[in-house]
Amino acid sequence: MIDIADDVLQELSRGGQGSTACVSIYMPTHRRHPENQQDPIRFKNLAKSALEQVRRSEVFTSEAISLIGSELASLSEDRAFWNHRTDGLAWFYWEGKCQTFDLQQPVDDLVVVADSLHLKPLIRATQSADRYHVLALTRNSAKLFTGTKDRLDEVHIAEVPGTIEEALGEELTEPHLSAASYGGSGQTMFHGHGSKDDEVDKDRDRFFRVISATIEKHWSNPSQLPLVLVALAEHHPHFRRFSKDRFLLEEGVQKDPASMKPDELRASDWEVMRQRIDSQVVAFVSRFGNAQADHKGSAIVSDVAREAANGRVELFLLEEDAKLPGTVNWDTGEITENTLSDPPVDDVLDDLAEMVISRGGRVRILHAGSLQTASKVGAIYRY
Repeated sequence: MIDIADDVLQELSRGGQGSTACVSIYMPTHRRHPENQQDPIRFKNLAKSALEQVRRSEVFTSEAISLIGSELASLSEDRAFWNHRTDGLAWFYWEGKCQTFDLQQPVDDLVVVADSLHLKPLIRATQSADRYHVLALTRNSAKLFTGTKDRLDEVHIAEVPGTIEEALGEELTEPHLSAASYGGSGQTMFHGHGSKDDEVDKDRDRFFRVISATIEKHWSNPSQLPLVLVALAEHHPHFRRFSKDRFLLEEGVQKDPASMKPDELRASDWEVMRQRIDSQVVAFVSRFGNAQADHKGSAIVSDVAREAANGRVELFLLEEDAKLPGTVNWDTGEITENTLSDPPVDDVLDDLAEMVISRGGRVRILHAGSLQTASKVGAIYRY
């Protein structure tokens, strides 16, 4: 899973807190051969280290140790899995469950065995303000992508059909027509009897209606990310007529996605998103400034920590290069500052990000210098 919705992060945060036995593994991965040949070997070494720590610990049951060992060994030997990776990987165990996430940016090798999941690299990788979604739509197919400035990766949502046949099944108006009747270019070639323009258009509209509804429910609403529509100009008004997705952008790419190469698709999408993301960051900063002026926000880390512990932080803004050595008491918000003896773990600001998410707030990582605060953070309170 590349695209990780806020509610998934909340589940991980809440699931890991209060548990006595959690395992977190991170590592960079590679998309292409021959670089990816070393990925399963690297994971196997990290898995070995994790399992050794688990066995030395006194909090894991024998059943948990057996499950962790079995899951790690199985993943290490899964050739199909390692042949199709992105730029980073996160693997977690907590409360008898194991879960793996793909990341769109590299992360450092890291194994943490503790009483909570270590989510800091995951949050950093998934909460960047430049994330967005893409729907590449033709008359007979729909492909979904998650993107950033530098990456565009196809994702598969089980509830969203990929073709008109999957969406409509036996309800296709003309099931005996060949696939050529629904060409991605929009040029219709008819074969067989009963092949009329209006019948094919009815299927198109019903397909678009299914796609718009399932994407809104299972993709846009959970992630709350902007959605760019890539389709022929003639398909835009038809799809938008059915879509109630509040995250669908008015701007889109009016080209046939079936004829676009991956780099062309990414460049076209990013051109739509670039100015919007800049505007979004300006809006975040402006909203924070207004909240601060109304005493409903703060850039003082100790104040933010106290309000985060009380569940009052609605939005936590954090510049990508911000760091503060130390730890946070999750019950009181009290900060203990120290040297950054273990940089991947002992960071107050990352702890605050985890805390905010676990209490139903949102986190957004901004580019360095965006906030223009000495602390490089800003929090907006709920009340």
